[in-house]
Amino acid sequence: MFEFFGTIDIISFIGWLLIFIVIAHLIHANNKENPEFRFFLGHFYWKILMGLAFGLVYILYYERHGDTVFYWQGAKKLNLLFWENPIAYWHEIFSTPPRDYVPNYFSKIGAPPVWIYSEPNSWFVCKLANFLSFFSFGSYLTLNLFFSVISTCISWRFFRYMNKILLTKTSYIALACLFIPSVGFWCTGLIKDTIAICAIFVVTISVLKLIRKDHNSLPAVLLNLLLAYYILYSIRPFLVICTIIPLLMLLIFKVNRNKAFVIRFLTRTIGICLAIGSILYYFSYTGSFGEFSAESVFQTAEVIQKDMLNNASYTGKRYYLGIEEFSGVSLLLVAPEAIATTLFRPFIWETDGVFMFLNGLENLLILYLCIRFLMTWKQIRINELKENPFYLYALFFVLILGYFVGLTSGLFGTLVRLKTPIMPFFLLIILYKWADPNKILNQLKSRDSEKTSN
Repeated sequence: MFEFFGTIDIISFIGWLLIFIVIAHLIHANNKENPEFRFFLGHFYWKILMGLAFGLVYILYYERHGDTVFYWQGAKKLNLLFWENPIAYWHEIFSTPPRDYVPNYFSKIGAPPVWIYSEPNSWFVCKLANFLSFFSFGSYLTLNLFFSVISTCISWRFFRYMNKILLTKTSYIALACLFIPSVGFWCTGLIKDTIAICAIFVVTISVLKLIRKDHNSLPAVLLNLLLAYYILYSIRPFLVICTIIPLLMLLIFKVNRNKAFVIRFLTRTIGICLAIGSILYYFSYTGSFGEFSAESVFQTAEVIQKDMLNNASYTGKRYYLGIEEFSGVSLLLVAPEAIATTLFRPFIWETDGVFMFLNGLENLLILYLCIRFLMTWKQIRINELKENPFYLYALFFVLILGYFVGLTSGLFGTLVRLKTPIMPFFLLIILYKWADPNKILNQLKSRDSEKTSN
């Protein structure tokens, strides 16, 4: 009952695609004087191509298996439920599904994929997709296209804000925010990763607008922030932690930044000591945190690592961090290797297919840029790094999420997908040294005008 290339599916996809193309060209025509918009159409077509490639790979290569297909099926079931039983439909939208059975009101229209329905985070994706599915005429390709266009809009917004607050050349910012191949493939179509990275972009923009005080409407920024955090919590709760901690560290270093040196030193020292003390308490008193305790995290990491190594049903290349004892000390000691694994692996010699080889080439380029960044450290504008809140936020986000992804992935295929939210932030850090002289000059003029006005 699930058709991919029927007449209605093709007409729906082509029709909506033409509409989006016309809108994209109108937007470009109205903003072509803006230098940023020289990347607009390229980014638009790049995302459309990546989204289509993603969908076709799962339809043809993976033979219609994978989460993206199941999300579409779940969304269609909700659409059918809306027409069959509106009360049950709204109950599903605003409730958490039971884990051990499917309600009887699905009996007439057929049950959604059980493994998706029984997992609240995955079923939430179906709920989001269901609203767009009403306009897709039941077409998977069209629904996938909707996600591609939405992710295009949000990544473009992220690019423009980064270009506003960073001194890096616009072309390099565009590379980091708009044209990373792995991010384009895994974070464009109907998949949980697309929603996750879009929410992270919105969180980052909102946080920086609040700290920099460059927003036009405080309620709008707070609403965006809360909505993005709600979505993150609903699909991947650990991403909330990975964005909250950088926010807290940012606040620690930004408190009293314009006060006397002694006050700055004391507040930051106290803040750092509190953060370190909290981490030590977290690892020492595991029973105080319930399911979020360090013990639970260690058990999860141990299960995943051992399962990935010993379970033959998992296909693809695997990696092993060499953890012999899953304790707090061992997991902390392996942190550098876990982070490096996330950022730079798989290496080319570790790949086992065309897709993985292309990712290996991407990792090789990122490793090269990172080495260039470290080798020219003396040329880095340290004051700008310290003054711009984005870099501190991005650094903690990369380290924290990189550690958890490297620790718990086990398979290179899983690693490549889960690390995608990290890559734009990491590239923006290591591309920092390629500054735009015009941006630096404008910043100096702005500072001089502020001093004159004061």
